[in-house]
Amino acid sequence: MESGLQISVHRNESNLHLKLVGDLDGHSAHELVGAINENLLTPTQTLIIHTSGLKNIEPLGRSVFQTYLPAIKNRLSGVVITGNHKKALVTSQALISSQSYVKPNVTSWPR
Repeated sequence: MESGLQISVHRNESNLHLKLVGDLDGHSAHELVGAINENLLTPTQTLIIHTSGLKNIEPLGRSVFQTYLPAIKNRLSGVVITGNHKKALVTSQALISSQSYVKPNVTSWPR
């Protein structure tokens, strides 16, 4: 099955940036979780997910992502979700630890 989601990855020693473009359904949510797991290097990294490129977030895609989010955030120093669709991707602040947050803006996509 071909995914309707493109994931661009940029990482440095302190951050893992994932820029999402397209549609997030159940299948592509599993791909997103896989991309996170493949690209995390150290537990001191902060995961930053940029959502402005998303066109559609299907309920199943959101549910799959939110199911894996607690395990992901337990492996990291922080999780930042930014962009126009941040609230649609994570509907509850409780899914993000007190050390992590849904942030309105992060500096522009790394070059």
